[in-house]
Amino acid sequence: MRAQAVLASMRAQAGVVAPVRPSQITWLATPSDLYDAIMQGITTARHRVWVASLYLGTHGTRELALADALGEAASKPGGPRVTLLLDALRGVRPINGRGEAPHSSARVVAHRVLRGGDIGTRARAFLYKVPTARGLAARALPNRLVEVLGVSHLKVCVFDDDILVTGANLSEEYFWFRQDRSVCVSSAPRLANEVTRLLEAVTARAYQLAPSLSLVPPATSLPLGDDVDAHARDDLTCDVDVDVDDDDVFIAPTLQLGSDGLRQDERTLSAVLDAAAPLDVTIASAYLNLAPPYARMLSECARELDVITAHPSCSGFRDARGFASSYIPEAYDVLGRESVASLDARLLHYNRPGWIFHGKGMWAHASDGSGLSLTSAGSSNWNQRSLSRDLEMQMLMVSSSSTFAASLHAEVAHLAKHAAVVEPTRGLNVPYVRRMAYGAIRSWL
Repeated sequence: MRAQAVLASMRAQAGVVAPVRPSQITWLATPSDLYDAIMQGITTARHRVWVASLYLGTHGTRELALADALGEAASKPGGPRVTLLLDALRGVRPINGRGEAPHSSARVVAHRVLRGGDIGTRARAFLYKVPTARGLAARALPNRLVEVLGVSHLKVCVFDDDILVTGANLSEEYFWFRQDRSVCVSSAPRLANEVTRLLEAVTARAYQLAPSLSLVPPATSLPLGDDVDAHARDDLTCDVDVDVDDDDVFIAPTLQLGSDGLRQDERTLSAVLDAAAPLDVTIASAYLNLAPPYARMLSECARELDVITAHPSCSGFRDARGFASSYIPEAYDVLGRESVASLDARLLHYNRPGWIFHGKGMWAHASDGSGLSLTSAGSSNWNQRSLSRDLEMQMLMVSSSSTFAASLHAEVAHLAKHAAVVEPTRGLNVPYVRRMAYGAIRSWL
């Protein structure tokens, strides 16, 4: 009965809840596993390929091979229709290569995926700009800084009826030495159709990239939430009741773009955690700065709480140039420790020499022995940006399957293998002025 209550809460907010078997779910442990899964999906798809990411790398061997594979798939006789969705700001920003001239994701896509228009409409590319990045403030800021206003942070692929959800971008380091979280769900047509529908709602509001690098204006300027919420209501009113099988895993895809009034993921997660509590919870964030609504959810549902984040030496900003290189890892360390201390949780720092921690997600198990487990996988870092500024997609999964629960425990153990417990209030010597500065920019991080 408890599982039914949780599923009812899930469907009331997300609309579409698709059941799959645990055997259809594959967790990808390593960067190479992720790369191999994406390449296999592209090369074997027969009908549709959707790839959404913040950006596409421009110089590395694997990232360029991936771009070539997309173009080749679309150019095959009888091959799939290929659609690529990137962030508009990041997609046109030139990226430096080692000893090579900088060029943008958009240029790589036009040359290697769209192939100068030779393959017609079977390959499409879109650049989505969040509403907060379209105004006067955006035009006044330099290229790199304007991205603080918000980006399309989606990281999801659809290959026919298979879905791959990840926290990684399509960039070389994510395929070699960035530890992230990725999952494949195979042979799930209803789930794949719903993810495709959500992505189509985004592309309708995105610029289409022409082979000449010119941009075609969006088809509509209506708020993204209008489409997403309407689709969820329609599905809820016409769908049949979900039968609960203890061996099934129920999955709901959700979107979040708080700046545009779209809070589907926030509402769905809150409803599910409330119905499932009490829980033993682990969360991971590459950039830990818990937004107050997420902190409240965790304080109300979690009996025990572990938080995994990057040690500053494993931060994704550790090699960034200028201000970010010196202060952003420290800022997230300060804000992350404050978040954990306020929740009376256990903090773990991922610290693996030569690696970057980019993992994100939530894992939870019922504290009452009922066997209920749930996880949220996708692009959200649970911070202020994920809540209010960036466009995010999550997959919320709920099940009473012991096989599914064991896979979640194994995944957390894999991440924790390179993590050590840290006392949030000790060992951090940051001047008062810098602490105050980090607090002042909390809502932008």
